[in-house]
Amino acid sequence: MSGEIVSTKKKEEKSKFHAKFFWSSIYETLPHGVENEQPNYLNTLLLIKSNSFPKPSNKNAKLLLKELKKLERFFGREETPKGKKWLSRCLDLDILWWENFHTDNEELTLPHPRFMNRNFVITPLSEILSRSQKITKFDVPKWSI
Repeated sequence: MSGEIVSTKKKEEKSKFHAKFFWSSIYETLPHGVENEQPNYLNTLLLIKSNSFPKPSNKNAKLLLKELKKLERFFGREETPKGKKWLSRCLDLDILWWENFHTDNEELTLPHPRFMNRNFVITPLSEILSRSQKITKFDVPKWSI
C-alpha cells in the first residue's frame, strides 16, 4: 500500500509545473539600423529553466512563437508591413535559443542568428548568468597584463 502512495505522489510531482524565471534589469538603448527617427528602446531578457517544458521541436517552437505574437498584439503591437524592418514598436518578443535545438525556416531561426552580436542581448544575459556563476581572479604573474 505504501508503495502505491509513493508512486502516486511521484506522478503528482512530475505533473506539476516547475520553472525558474531569471529576469535581467531593464536597459535603455539607442535604436540600431533604423531609417526613421525612433525613441530609445527598453530591453530586458528572461531566461526560463524548466523540466516542464515540452521537448524542443519545430512544432513546439512555432507554437511558442505564435503565443508570443499573441502577447505582442494584446499589448498593442501592430503588424509590420511586408518588406519593412525595424519599425518602432511597443513590444518585441523573441526566442533566442531553446536548449540545443536548431531550426532555420521562414518563420523562425534558432538559435537567433544575430543575438551574439547584439549588446542589448549579451549585457542582460551576462547579468543573469553572472548572478549564479562564481568567478575568481586568476592571479599568476606570467598571465598578468
